[in-house]
Amino acid sequence: MGWVAFKEIREGVITDASFVANVWRVYTKSIEIDPRYRDPVKFFQRTYVSEGLAYVLKDALWRLSGKGGDPIILLKTTFGGGKTHTLIALYHLCSNPSAVLKCENIKSEIGTPVFSVKPVVIVFDGFEIDPRHLRDAYGANSLWQFLLLKLATVVGSEQIKKIAYGYSDPYEPPGSEVLGSILSDVEKRKRAVVILLDEIPEFLRRLAYKDGKLAQATQSFIAALARAMIYTRYSLLVIALPDVPAYSRENRIIEDMLRELKRVSMPKNIVGKEDATYVLRQALIESVDVNVSRSKSKSYHDVYTRFKTDFPPNVSTESYLSDLLMHYPFHPQYVDFLYEKLSIAHGFQGTRDMLRLTARVLYSMYKRKLVLSLIHI
Repeated sequence: MGWVAFKEIREGVITDASFVANVWRVYTKSIEIDPRYRDPVKFFQRTYVSEGLAYVLKDALWRLSGKGGDPIILLKTTFGGGKTHTLIALYHLCSNPSAVLKCENIKSEIGTPVFSVKPVVIVFDGFEIDPRHLRDAYGANSLWQFLLLKLATVVGSEQIKKIAYGYSDPYEPPGSEVLGSILSDVEKRKRAVVILLDEIPEFLRRLAYKDGKLAQATQSFIAALARAMIYTRYSLLVIALPDVPAYSRENRIIEDMLRELKRVSMPKNIVGKEDATYVLRQALIESVDVNVSRSKSKSYHDVYTRFKTDFPPNVSTESYLSDLLMHYPFHPQYVDFLYEKLSIAHGFQGTRDMLRLTARVLYSMYKRKLVLSLIHI
């Protein structure tokens, strides 16, 4: 056949949850999350490093090595556009940099991680944690108290814990001066604070349902935290926003706050159409026989050339032969259809659903013993 899918796909050990990235459940080491996300080596081995992802990971490396980089990164993508996957990549990179050394696909793109300080990674997910659960499960009255208490526990600082309890009023967040002193104190200990915030617009909305002033206080805290971050040398704040109309108001508030600051990185794209084939192949295909790839691609192109009138004009060109080779084992038309047609369908969640659908396609092919050299629509 010229290619082999990963074992769990061949055997049908895949569910809808297999392609749902959740940085909070990775952070809390939930056994419910698929091992391909939970295990850092498996995660990196199955991750294609797009230009956007490489940009974010390199920025983190620069920060943690003290060589520069932006202290704030804003990720804004549609559902399934790679924002949470990127947060998981950052979490694993900061928490287990040695995993990168075992994954040549990552190491070749971003280099060998060398940190000047030890990262303290704190994750918050506004979908997973509602305000009531924040109090009941974590003893925190606000987003800032949650983050500060987590930080105090990891670095073993009674002073940070004292500050956290001093700001227990959910209507009165700490200002950038207080937060800056905390970050500075942590960095003096040869540590760096890495805060990953996912689904913050949802959290702000839940707060607003109860009391608009609570949401405003949290917005003020995020602004103060961002302002404090720009004066650090090693620390990093990453905020992921879902680029969907439902959160347009909340997104605009956060973006306007960050736009005033000069040291904010806003990568335009994490996964684009040009990355789709590589993402599918890295995540789903275990191996490809290069010789078979060349042979089968040329055979298809020969047919297209011989019967030009029966096919679209572009498929008989020399450049299309390159496309066939580049996309193998997927036919270029298959990838185009996924990205240009299905991805814009209502409810279709970008890269996530491309992977989910294609995994089922591959399993069906194995189950029905359909030995095909190229995967078609």
